Amino acid sequence: MNEWDYLNNFLIASPNEITELSNMSVWWICQENPDHRYKIQVKERMAYRKRNKRACSICKDLRRKQEHFVRLKM
Repeated sequence: MNEWDYLNNFLIASPNEITELSNMSVWWICQENPDHRYKIQVKERMAYRKRNKRACSICKDLRRKQEHFVRLKM
């Protein structure tokens, strides 16, 4: 899974441990802008993917509550 944020999901879950229908909220990396990290339920993320819609809340300009996460500098 290219969009899975392994660093921020380290303590939450592994992509091998959850299913497409999971209600668990995990961190994702935006496909269009790798600097964008957003948190969404796995089930909801898969629904966006199947419909070929943008799942990134930052790209969609939605207001979001700031949460702490680790920034990965490359």
